[in-house]
Amino acid sequence: MVRTLKQSFPLGLVVIMLTSLIYIVVQQDVRTAANDPQIQIAEDLAIRFEGGESPEFLNTMPKIDIARSLATYASAYDSSGTLSASNAVLDGKTPTVPSGVLEYAKTHGTHTVTWQPRTGVRSAVVVVRYEGGSSGYAVVGRSLREVEKREEQLTLQIGLGLFAMLGILLAAHKLLRV
Repeated sequence: MVRTLKQSFPLGLVVIMLTSLIYIVVQQDVRTAANDPQIQIAEDLAIRFEGGESPEFLNTMPKIDIARSLATYASAYDSSGTLSASNAVLDGKTPTVPSGVLEYAKTHGTHTVTWQPRTGVRSAVVVVRYEGGSSGYAVVGRSLREVEKREEQLTLQIGLGLFAMLGILLAAHKLLRV
């Protein structure tokens, strides 16, 4: 058995490396795709705000409890980083993103980040800086709950597939060497 393991090691290592590569590529695709709706909504809001529309309409939208809902939520911050309007609620209050998130967007124009305002609440957030009649930041987020479930499922599937391939590799090697 030790001889079989030693002889199978190089091919097993290749299998592990390829499986790891597949996992990384698929996981990153799933995670980055979680930003797509927020990118579109944040860019559209920024265009509206640049055109002079007041962000105050966000306050009149149905409130989204970001700990419970999968719905997309939106907030607007002025150029100094002060919250102007939002339809997001967490524990009965309007949550605010860390100032560093806005600072990054100030320099780069946009920023995508995973935000965890408290344990068990994680969101994919997109920030778009706008300038025009007024300037500030359009911030749009949504829960990562379903994305994280898909990532857990992917981890299980890849892990099971890896062990199955390694088992087949060892069995084939043993059969061919006997």
